[in-house]
Amino acid sequence: MSFWHIFLELDFIAIGVGIAIAGYCIGTGLHSSEKTLIDQLNEENEDELVNEDELEMFLGIPKADTKVLVKEYPDVPYIRLNGNVYFNKKNLRKWFMDYKK
Repeated sequence: MSFWHIFLELDFIAIGVGIAIAGYCIGTGLHSSEKTLIDQLNEENEDELVNEDELEMFLGIPKADTKVLVKEYPDVPYIRLNGNVYFNKKNLRKWFMDYKK
């Protein structure tokens, strides 16, 4: 066999391997970018507290809904300090998961 014949065979193998790796990376990337609300909550610091104003951004709900959350859902985990309401992210995520069921 000539040098060029071997070279061309290796090129096709390299192209095939490259396409396979690219397909795997693209497939994995597309799958992992589909984040649910719960995935986004998992990324946050679990021990962090959020107040009612921050809850709007944390849960992505209107500010008016954050103000009535404690009133309408008395079982939502929260603490009241100096007249302010705070939510622990870890406890809120667990409550949200249980509530969805």
